Amino acid sequence: MLYLAISNYKGCHTGAGGHYYSLLVLYNALKEFGTKVEVIVFGDEKPIALDVIDDEYIQVVKVLGLLPNLRNLKVESEDIIHSFDPVSHFSSRVISIKSKCKLVYTKPGGPNSKKSLFGINRNFYVPYSKDIICFSRENFDFISNKYRDVNLHLIPNRVGRITSDNTRIQELKEKIGIEAGTKVLLRICRIGTDYKRSIEQTIALADFFEMKGESLVTLIIGRVQHEDVYEDLLRRFNEAHFITDDYFCRSASELIDIADYVVGTGRSFMEACYFDKVAFVPVNNSNMAVLVTDSNFERLFRNNFSPRNVATSAELEMNETAIKMLNTGFYRSKFDKFFGINGVLNKYLKIYENAKETRLDYKFFHHFLVQSRFLTKYYLKKFLSII
Repeated sequence: MLYLAISNYKGCHTGAGGHYYSLLVLYNALKEFGTKVEVIVFGDEKPIALDVIDDEYIQVVKVLGLLPNLRNLKVESEDIIHSFDPVSHFSSRVISIKSKCKLVYTKPGGPNSKKSLFGINRNFYVPYSKDIICFSRENFDFISNKYRDVNLHLIPNRVGRITSDNTRIQELKEKIGIEAGTKVLLRICRIGTDYKRSIEQTIALADFFEMKGESLVTLIIGRVQHEDVYEDLLRRFNEAHFITDDYFCRSASELIDIADYVVGTGRSFMEACYFDKVAFVPVNNSNMAVLVTDSNFERLFRNNFSPRNVATSAELEMNETAIKMLNTGFYRSKFDKFFGINGVLNKYLKIYENAKETRLDYKFFHHFLVQSRFLTKYYLKKFLSII
């Protein structure tokens, strides 16, 4: 049996981030291929993103102290656990030590480090596994210097088939009052601190189009993660439409076909390419998202189309050419070449075939300390919420 593992702790996780959908896409593809696969969620509730998985094939495993409750989870030595975040990977390592099952870990994008309070770069912790899959070249290069004895695999984030929900699209058009022929600029993301700047860059892009004489509707679809951020954006940008109700936010990728232009990062960029939408990415050195073209695609791809990318002066001037990219097939061609899950399914199966169990060594105890810090924060939040 193959288990795909992820964590979801109330108050610490949203249950709707990109790596949940990455797991879901892989689960669906493996299931369709005929692989025996189930999902383990370490934490206290089923993630919103995985609601579509039948309860027969997904199990929420509560963690007691630092140890997963294994009463109802029977893992054998021939089984494989593929985890998608450091928290779930620790529980997977505990299970592997007990059962001798095999492990695989995915580093699902994100930066390698961030500045501390004192302005010093602090590297993010990457848990050890004999097999580590990276979504970005940025992470791949970093981890290859950190661990010399791992089998490191670069498999960029992947997307499966997406079916447009024409009923919800029509309802959304009527809700906002989008008339036939009106161009739409779309950003799908959670509305909170992490994505605030990308939303601002989306709206700045809309202002740029307006200045150039192209009228369009700006649409932001996403659940509210931080109420203060949402209120600030509403106050400053009343011309944009913020859609936050669960009916439209759930499986929001099914609404992409409402748009002509999409601002996306990582998975959301790839989903835009599936529908051949003219795609932009937020960048670190501009107040406006920039157009992705053949000339900058490879460079932006290296960081998984992250807002950490820095645009060149030439790229900052390319947005004027966006209208020429409509309906050219360029973005769909990139999807077919780089982003479809079926093109890499054999790579995943090969990794599972050769996966190894974990060991009780100093790397495990380092992970133990990191996990202890996370769970202390979780239990403290839980305690404060009930007093």
